[in-house]
Amino acid sequence: MAHERVPPPAAAAAAAAIDDAHLHALVAQATDHTTAARAQLVSRAKDSVSAMAHTLDDLHAVVDLSVHVLCDMHTQAHAVQANFETEWSVAVNVVALTDAKVVAAVAEYQMAVAADQAARTRTVQVEEAPVLPDRCEVDEAADDKEEEVDDEEHDMEDQVEFNGSDCQEDELFEEVRNEEAHGERDDDARRERH
Repeated sequence: MAHERVPPPAAAAAAAAIDDAHLHALVAQATDHTTAARAQLVSRAKDSVSAMAHTLDDLHAVVDLSVHVLCDMHTQAHAVQANFETEWSVAVNVVALTDAKVVAAVAEYQMAVAADQAARTRTVQVEEAPVLPDRCEVDEAADDKEEEVDDEEHDMEDQVEFNGSDCQEDELFEEVRNEEAHGERDDDARRERH
């Protein structure tokens, strides 16, 4: 069987010495301290709530500003995209035009090179080919040849005539000489007779 705890005599005497008024004073003091602590806690809580409200307001303002910034960025992004698309289209057109001009210039250069090469080839062929006389020159040469042949024939005829005349002169000279010889012989015969 458990024994009940019996308070010591000193404690019992002290407790008995404390009267009810003092006990009520201690209780009232404790209550005041508790009430003050609760009031302080409530005040701090209110301050914290107020600070949190200000913080939330600041956060709300930041969110609103962020939304405006994002909207502006979105609008500017669309504007930049439209501008970029326009500039890109212009750049593509410029590049296409430049390519067309380059292709045309290259084609013109190739045509010029081909024409120059063809001209040089024709020049070389003309230099290597025999020079054919002109039709007029051929006709003139034939006429000159015919004239030369005619001149030669005339010269031959003249020579024949001249030779013929020489022969006739020789014959006449021979006849004259013969007649002179006969005349001299006749003269000699006459002188002998006399």
